[in-house]
Amino acid sequence: MLEDGFSPLQVLTKTVGQTDDTVLLKRSGSAERYEYFKKLISRADVNDSNKLLQTNRECLAANVSIGGSADILVAAVLQKNLSKLFVSA
Repeated sequence: MLEDGFSPLQVLTKTVGQTDDTVLLKRSGSAERYEYFKKLISRADVNDSNKLLQTNRECLAANVSIGGSADILVAAVLQKNLSKLFVSA
């Protein structure tokens, strides 16, 4: 997705929807809340700053985190940047 021009925020929200984020699961406290927050975050419109801020506030209030998905994003960005350095064009 990063290679296709998606923003890191877009990649992050899609990653939440396509993976099992164990940090989110642990912080959610139940399978039902996990599914709720997973859907909430993965369906967030990253182009609507007001709704994105509202989603962020709801997550903060519930003390949930998408740390696992964020780790995946960081690894993907690192891999993309390293490949630019070490793969000849």
